Amino acid sequence: MNVVDFTSALYLDLRHPSRCLAPWQRLTTGVPAALAEAPAVAALSAGLARLLGRPAATPARSSLHALVDVVGALGDGATVWCDSGAYPIAGWAARAAGHVPRRFAHHDPTDLARQLADLARSAPGRPAALNQPAAPDQPAALNQPPDPDRPAASNQPLAAGLARPGAPDQPLADDLAWPWGAGLADPAQSLAVGLRRQPAAGGGRPLVLCDGYCPGCGRVAPIDEYLRVVRQAGGLVIVDDTQAVGVLGRPGGAGTPAWLGISGPGLVTVASLAKGLGVPMAVVGGDPHVIARIRARGPARQHGSAPSAADLAATAYALKCNAAEGDRRRERLTTSVRRLRSTLAARGIRLTGGLFPVQSTPAGSPAAAAALTSALLRRGVRAVAHRPQCRPGTAAVSLLITAAHTTADIDRAATALAAELPAVRNGHSGLLAGVRS
Repeated sequence: MNVVDFTSALYLDLRHPSRCLAPWQRLTTGVPAALAEAPAVAALSAGLARLLGRPAATPARSSLHALVDVVGALGDGATVWCDSGAYPIAGWAARAAGHVPRRFAHHDPTDLARQLADLARSAPGRPAALNQPAAPDQPAALNQPPDPDRPAASNQPLAAGLARPGAPDQPLADDLAWPWGAGLADPAQSLAVGLRRQPAAGGGRPLVLCDGYCPGCGRVAPIDEYLRVVRQAGGLVIVDDTQAVGVLGRPGGAGTPAWLGISGPGLVTVASLAKGLGVPMAVVGGDPHVIARIRARGPARQHGSAPSAADLAATAYALKCNAAEGDRRRERLTTSVRRLRSTLAARGIRLTGGLFPVQSTPAGSPAAAAALTSALLRRGVRAVAHRPQCRPGTAAVSLLITAAHTTADIDRAATALAAELPAVRNGHSGLLAGVRS
């Protein structure tokens, strides 16, 4: 029996045949990336900056290497904070860079602000570093307040077929709506403003690590609220946008910040290109002085090689493909996701994920998730059982949709899910709360 695979995160289904890539004579320079890189890196960095919609960018071997470089280069004397639902790589990178990250509640800027204020109050004898100018070797812009002239999110374009929460047709409102009430924005901001009167513990500023899009709960992170909190303390928000780059945001799948209309100082974007562009390489985007510091002081760059010539060539080709046909592929993704969701909704089944190409059952027991994946496989549909970082102790089953999936593939998956979800629900209580009898 032919099996339709819904386990690949190559969302745009970009291919990189060797005949289409620029040739190379050697894969690596043989020296650390901070010392020397291939001539192609300068032009490629400019292309990656355009992809992300950031002023500057630099390539990295992987998102783990990139995050180690970001935290290692920018984290001197800082306190590192991780969203509790973030992918484990964020915490691994912080520890590799010499930090023990503190955690705050998933997608909760109010909890972050409260913990920052509590930490500041716990060290009354510390110097009030929050109102001091940046150290000579630190970018001064990191301590600047938000830019009041920054365009509002409502004026920013979105990826083809996708809309922000609150847009007229609200295609994402069911699953990508903000996870906190609108009334909580003011408490978070007031707590953040209070930080200006408190000394930073250890004289350090906060570095906040989060994922741009959380596949576990199908929501985007409240990046703008995080920025409001940390900018008051001269800090940074570091977004691992691996899931969203290539999928969300204009132009060309620029990622979650672009999709939300967020830019300005204090924001650093890290993303693996393995999902959206199909290249096992990463990128770091941000303000030019921040990227320059990372390039010079990143620990992984100081002690490891730059991305290989093959990866650089594949990325350059993928950027061209994305510019030429990326919007068409993203539209196809949106069409496939809408078809799957509407077909199942008509049968009383509601998936999480909005219009993002990761469509998941409601979280429940690991045993039920394993049973469902086995049942789907017997029907010729291979799905992913996983344990969401944001929902400890639970498991879900996801279908990862790509531009390669046909209408017949989507209909086959919908038929299999409609047949097996109720049976698994009845046999394993606690899973599939979104399925009606």
